[in-house]
Amino acid sequence: KRDKIAQGHDLLLFSALNATFLDGKTVVDVGGGYGDFMMALKESVPSVKHCYCLDLPDVIADAVSKQSDNPDSITVRQTEVTFVAGDMFDPSTIPTPCNIIFTKHVLCDFSDGDVVRALQSFHEVLKYSDPKGG
Repeated sequence: KRDKIAQGHDLLLFSALNATFLDGKTVVDVGGGYGDFMMALKESVPSVKHCYCLDLPDVIADAVSKQSDNPDSITVRQTEVTFVAGDMFDPSTIPTPCNIIFTKHVLCDFSDGDVVRALQSFHEVLKYSDPKGG
């Protein structure tokens, strides 16, 4: 189970988001680890079209392995959150179409130059997505 501080942080973020803003949107959590944030988002705002958890291949492999160790959560997670092995610097590995990209606690770990490269990658993906969802 996630710690109370992380859960509280997510609830604050979700309360700041207007649920209608997320209706029908596809959301990608870059550096999403085990998918906890995307799962919480989907549970809080069920009208979100789809949630992706993007992380490095070894993290995704571990996340999927841990999910399969818990049969109660795997069915929910497989239907609500899709785990994707990728690289935020390579736009071809970011799920498309996507309308919103979260980078919670990720960009602060990189140099300014790398942050710019990541943002350019996100822009490349987002510029071809329908802002209204779908």
